[in-house]
Amino acid sequence: AGSKARRQLFELHMAPSPSKDQLLGSFGNVGTISALLGGFALSDFGSISEADTKDALGSMRALLMFLSVHLNTIAAVGSAMCFHAVNLLQDDDEAAAWHDSNFKSRMIVWIGIGCGSLFYILGVVFVGLSKWEDSAWQMIFAAAGTMCCLLVGYVFFASQHATPKNENAGLTQQSTAAGAFVQDSAILTEACTSVHDSATSTDLEQTESTVFPNSRSPSNYQNLHGLMSSVSHWFQKFS
Repeated sequence: AGSKARRQLFELHMAPSPSKDQLLGSFGNVGTISALLGGFALSDFGSISEADTKDALGSMRALLMFLSVHLNTIAAVGSAMCFHAVNLLQDDDEAAAWHDSNFKSRMIVWIGIGCGSLFYILGVVFVGLSKWEDSAWQMIFAAAGTMCCLLVGYVFFASQHATPKNENAGLTQQSTAAGAFVQDSAILTEACTSVHDSATSTDLEQTESTVFPNSRSPSNYQNLHGLMSSVSHWFQKFS
């Protein structure tokens, strides 16, 4: 699992550099979400009294909310700084160079919001565990928190597989273009056949002498018809 996570982060780092607008949108989104989560965590942490931390459940709740506040603050402030730096760049080329040379700064922001949101979810679980003593409710709180953490982790790693879909889209476009070329080739071949069948040999010779004055071929229309037939057959075979 650890090697897979490292490979995902490496692929994320080696992915094509985003444009300036994409970077600004990403940092703006991270800053907004981390500020919201940090505010929620701070609100709950402020409501915890010293008496609530006498037991282990209350202490864990306070610790997780405390860590969530700080990590989300790091993500919010860090994304604001990165947003400011990217906004001063002139074009997409400078944004791509900034993206490639500031991997650690970007990872600090992502780790901040990732761990901050994780601690917030776990803190919410301990809110329920510390306030409800019934074992059935405690099991529900623990199961819901675990499922939420797993789903967030799945969405993060699954969302990094956009490149293969783009490659498939490129192959689909190539296949569509090949199909269009085959169709055009078939139409042109049919047109050459129609012209060749309807024209007399005298007409062909006169037309060839006008269109191909330097050609010594006995029938250029026949050659063109044969060439287009071969090309159309080849594309129909391999497309």
